[in-house]
Amino acid sequence: MSLSLLHKLCKIAVLLFTSLNMCAQGLESIVVERYYQSDAADQSNASDNGAVVPLTVGTITYRVYVDMADGYKFSQIFGTDDHNLSVNTTTSFYNDPNYGVALNPASISAVNIRKHTAMIDSWFTTGGTASGKVGVMKSEDTDGTLGNQQNILANNPGGCIGLPITGVTGQDGLVASSPATFLVPNQLGLGTALQVLD
Repeated sequence: MSLSLLHKLCKIAVLLFTSLNMCAQGLESIVVERYYQSDAADQSNASDNGAVVPLTVGTITYRVYVDMADGYKFSQIFGTDDHNLSVNTTTSFYNDPNYGVALNPASISAVNIRKHTAMIDSWFTTGGTASGKVGVMKSEDTDGTLGNQQNILANNPGGCIGLPITGVTGQDGLVASSPATFLVPNQLGLGTALQVLD
């Protein structure tokens, strides 16, 4: 995701927080995490595998979380004809050419999520990130990392990116799921606009 997309997501988050806070007091905040910053090895892998949208060196992958109060559960996000929901960027959304998904990333296996650049794919989710896995902030990941089959996604710039998502000290933000941590997604309000993530 580009920096301009982050600004737009933050604006959406503020609007969501403001309007939803009036209706659903369970929404405490929207959290944006800088998840990963691509390097030359990631760029080469994406290019060699025929990525439609190029993955450039320095691209930052963000994760956006809805922080709910105890006892509350996020159920869905959608738009209507009167209140459109749109997510866009001045550049492009990156999708892994082999294992990218647009809807329900929990449908990808834990074996395939660790291949190529699938872990930095663009998607919407209500928790699921791979079969049997849910996404959490890297700082809350207690089981390390799945690694990467091609030995990429290994950039470790530190700073605001935090721990790497692969390697011995890595935290990939993927932990075991349970019925309480993952909501099966529906397609309410997605329409054809979701194709921008393909």
